[in-house]
Formats: sequence, C-alpha cells, structure tokens
Amino acid sequence: MLNKRSFISLLILGLMFSSVSVFASNLTERNVYGLISENFTGAMQECGYDVDNIRFLTWSGGGAAQPSCSDPISDGTAKEGKAYYRLTCGSVGSGAWAGCGYGFINASKADNPQNISRFKYLDFWIRKVSGNISQLQIGVKAGGANRLVSLSGKVDNSSTDWQHVVIDITSIATSAQLQDTLIPFLVDCANLTAQTKFDIDNVVLRTDSSSANFNITLKKVEDMQGAPDNPTQITWTEFSGWQAAAQYVEIDADKYSCAWTVRVWVNNGAANRNGLWAQGTEKEYVIPMCFRVYNGYLYNFIESPAGEASYLIGQSAASHHNLYDRGVNPNTDPGYYPWLWMKEYREINFANQEDVDSITIWDSTRGYHVAYPFDWTSGGKSGHSDGFVDFTGVDKTLRVYLGAGFGGAAGGITYTANVVFDLNYE
Repeated sequence: MLNKRSFISLLILGLMFSSVSVFASNLTERNVYGLISENFTGAMQECGYDVDNIRFLTWSGGGAAQPSCSDPISDGTAKEGKAYYRLTCGSVGSGAWAGCGYGFINASKADNPQNISRFKYLDFWIRKVSGNISQLQIGVKAGGANRLVSLSGKVDNSSTDWQHVVIDITSIATSAQLQDTLIPFLVDCANLTAQTKFDIDNVVLRTDSSSANFNITLKKVEDMQGAPDNPTQITWTEFSGWQAAAQYVEIDADKYSCAWTVRVWVNNGAANRNGLWAQGTEKEYVIPMCFRVYNGYLYNFIESPAGEASYLIGQSAASHHNLYDRGVNPNTDPGYYPWLWMKEYREINFANQEDVDSITIWDSTRGYHVAYPFDWTSGGKSGHSDGFVDFTGVDKTLRVYLGAGFGGAAGGITYTANVVFDLNYE
C-alpha cells in the first residue's frame, strides 16, 4: 500500500491506498472492460434495448427462430452484482442459422467497430437452464468474420451451477482483426439440436494483467470554494460541529476478480482512536470521523428542503447518535442516516457480519453500501445497515466522502489519522 501524508491546518491525515492513478473509462486504457457487468466500467447496455454505445443483436435464417434475451433477473442467484440475463436459442436445423450478441454502435445506432486488440480474454459466467450449452459457440466478430470457440469441453452440460469460461481471443483472431471488432461478445446457436436456455453474467474483456490494484484518486468536492482543483491533501474549511472534508476519494474497479470487497477504517495503533488522533501531555485527543459512500455526486444545500443532500452533517440526539445529512431535516431527528461512523482497526470484529458491513464500501456480489433509515420503534442498527445497492447506469465509480466532528476538538494540537482503503479479493 502507498502511504500518503498530507498537512492540513492543525491536522495531519495519512491515507493508505491500494493504488493512486488516473481514472480510465475506455477501451484504450482499462485492464477490465465490462460488457455485461454491475461492477466494471465499460459498455452501456441493457439486454434487449439500444443504448449509446452497444446494443443487443439477434439474427436467424433458414427457418430458425430468433434468439431472445430477458430483462434483468434479480432473484438472489446472480454470480456478480444482483442481476443477470437469460438467453433463449431455439434448435437450428440443417441449412439454418441463428445467433445473438452485443455489437458496438454510435449515437445514431449505426455499426461502429472498435479496437479491442489490447485485450487477451473474453471472460464470462454461464449457467444452464435447459438444453445443451456445450453445443454453443462463443467468441467475437472481428475483421469482418465470426471468430468462435465451441463450449464443448469448456462446460459441463450436466451441471446447472454457474460455470466460468475464459476464451483467449488472441488465439482466434489476429491483432489486426481485433482492431476492427464489431461484436465483442457473440453467441452462435447454429449447432443446437434442441431449444437451449442459459444465464449469463459478468461478461468482460480483460488484459493478462495480474495487478491487484484498483484506481483510487483524490478529488475536490464539486462546489467547495477555495479548495484546489487537483488536491494532494484532505482539508476542512470549517471546524465547528460535524463537517464534510473539501475532498473525497474516488474508487474505480479495474482489477478482475470473481469476488472482492473494498473496506475502510483508520489504523491509529489502539482502540478508541477512531478518527483524527493526538497524544497530548496528559491525555489522548480524538476527533471522530465518518464516511459516506455514493456513486453520484453530493451537493451543498445548507438550507435544502427535505430529501436534498448536504455537506453539513448532523448528529441525532437519540441514544444511538446516528449521523445524517443536515439538509434532510436540520431541526428534528431525521429518518435518513447516510453517514457511517469510522472505526479503528482494533475495534473491528471480523467474525461479526454487522461489524464487517459497517466498514464495507463495495461488495462485488451486493453492490455499494448506503445507510438506510434507523427504525426507532424496533431498535434497528445504530448508524449503519446492511443496505447494499446495485449500480445503475454506466457509472461504476464510487465516491467516498469523509467527515469529522470538531465539537470537542482542542486547539493547538496536531492530529493524525491513517485511513486505510483495503481491497480483499480472490
């Protein structure tokens, strides 16, 4: 991990990241490019719909039926994220053909071949529902022709579990051909002898990079006046009550793994140092910290109506002292608590799921973490929940906003905190 130390007023904040790099979101820079993925940035797609840069295609002839694709299915069995798609291909007789796939298009929905030559693998998960998936051929359409691999020998047709398939596309197409790719995920049904239904999930293009790094970047809060546009440190502009910092941490997944989580905590050397910490001559001083996870942007509505976000953080007077956006309802205990208390590493019980959830930013099987309303009547969770929300749209980038409570801060003291962003992966 890289340990960055930055000096801010009377505070020193050390940030430990898995990596620091420029955010990349296109085919020319990424190690992993999502085609059907809830975690990896890449193509915008919804099976069965035309969108900006990719579309679901079907074709058939000679009397064969058109393949079909379901709407997203969210039944708790997805391999990645919360949803997957189900494809149906009918049997194809002699002289007939049928297939489907995802093709690159431009804004006018016209064919728009792309260069995918920097990628080595087409990687996906498949699960049989009925029929014979070993008769499918899967690959790419590159250089004006279909480049396919039979799934015979790559999948077990007797299994109805998810199966992982990795196709080396450099073995079926030359670099020059891959520079002219129209369909980066092509399913050919021509060999099917019976109608076949199967589920697909986590379809990506990936390089042969073995790097375990995610991209993590420090950014300026969107409307924070006086903060530098290209920050190298964490700063606060106000030192009264709970305040959000003028910078946030942007996390972007660009490392392929079947299952992973990103977590955050402070590592200050002892329990109860769960924030910015200082050792005085006679006692320790702690400024508590919190964080909020979001895949969009927050905005500073100091006098906002109910429901708007705010960088001003309130603390409930109720027994659990939950933290919330003050813009929601600054005068009463609100029902929405999006800020989570920061924990010190030695306070975390990794055998307790609630403890682990309270430090988890991003879980590849559940989504990103938000705090849900606290239920005062039934005694819900204090300041956090197991609320994980799947990504919508193309933006698979998380923004982690940091806050601190300065109400009990003592002046003239230098505080430190080592904030750790931890990547766990298989």
